[in-house]
Amino acid sequence: MSSPRRASLTLTAGMILCAGILAATLTTTDPEWWELYFSRLGMTDDLSAMLFNGGLIAAGVVITASAVMMRIWLISTPMITEAKYRHAARVVPFFVATLGMSLGAIGVFPLSVDKAAHDNSSLLMLSSFACLLIVHRIFLRQLSPRLTRLAAIAGVTMVASMAAMTLGWINLTLFEAIGFTVILTWVHLLEVQLRSLAPAIAWKPSANSQRLSLSPIWGTSKVALLSIQ
Repeated sequence: MSSPRRASLTLTAGMILCAGILAATLTTTDPEWWELYFSRLGMTDDLSAMLFNGGLIAAGVVITASAVMMRIWLISTPMITEAKYRHAARVVPFFVATLGMSLGAIGVFPLSVDKAAHDNSSLLMLSSFACLLIVHRIFLRQLSPRLTRLAAIAGVTMVASMAAMTLGWINLTLFEAIGFTVILTWVHLLEVQLRSLAPAIAWKPSANSQRLSLSPIWGTSKVALLSIQ
């Protein structure tokens, strides 16, 4: 039996973020929040602000945790003997972690609490994603042609939407929605691709095997561990 499939941490983070935003929009006392930016949801002293900021923080923590897994997958691949994979094992998890921490910091520092910290966290998140696209292009572009094409599309989409916002064609709220979608989608696909690098483990139950219950979030209920010879 093959090893159990594990839930994507970045996909989980995206679901947490969407749930937090949706809950905040349904409970906010500011019906015109969308005219400015998503961050307006986190500026009030009510339940909606707690849901919005809490969703950002939780999603940021989960993405930061995914950086640890990406590091493990990269260093466990047989291709780690190649210099480009050794470099990728250092820089890719770093920028994923800074992306996650900056997303969480946006929730920790709402605009009404510390505007400078909030704005700098947002800028760091965008910068971390841009660095991820560059690092992927330098070290991992041969890993998956499909992911490389999607990286180019993601970069063009972010630049085009930023230009559209600057020209006044879209507001900051729509730009943020596009940005969250593009960033989380591409990082999720990167996570899936890096997970495929890790050597497959054959899970063969035997007389000496023990059984371990895992949380449903990891995609299974009970699996048989490798027997210890």
